[in-house]
Amino acid sequence: MAGITSYFAPRDTKKSVREAIVGLRTQLSIIDKAEAHLHRKVALELTTAKANAVSNKPLATACLKRKRAGEAQLEQLRGSVASGEIEQEIADLISNSSGIDVAGDEELMDELRALEDELLSERLAGAEHVPIHTPDAGGSPSTEYRRPVADRDPEVDEELRQLQAEMAM
Repeated sequence: MAGITSYFAPRDTKKSVREAIVGLRTQLSIIDKAEAHLHRKVALELTTAKANAVSNKPLATACLKRKRAGEAQLEQLRGSVASGEIEQEIADLISNSSGIDVAGDEELMDELRALEDELLSERLAGAEHVPIHTPDAGGSPSTEYRRPVADRDPEVDEELRQLQAEMAM
């Protein structure tokens, strides 16, 4: 039942990060001790093989086999040390206060501004006409859309002016 409640209970992330870091450090120290032990073991097997190379060849061969096995274990251990160091780097990154690069945030904000500018430019470039607001007699603004000046026909403009002049009289 305790396993189910752990999903719903709030977790102390700082405490769990500290525990992970301490755990990684203890693993690295154990690996270092094991590596030192294997180095001593390989050196001992080599000296035993050299001492018995002439007088006891089967013992020397067995020592060389154990030396090779010890070297293989050392290689495996070195691989685990490398992965442990990677884990340590990850733990260090997690333990940072924010975990986010401030310079990266600024770069992201600049990129966001550039995208916004580009989007607004595309919207403005795609606009065919600009709405013009003129006050209405009732006081509420009305919107009148005009075609761009380049699309207007001068004859139509002249007729419009004449009609406006007649209406004004």
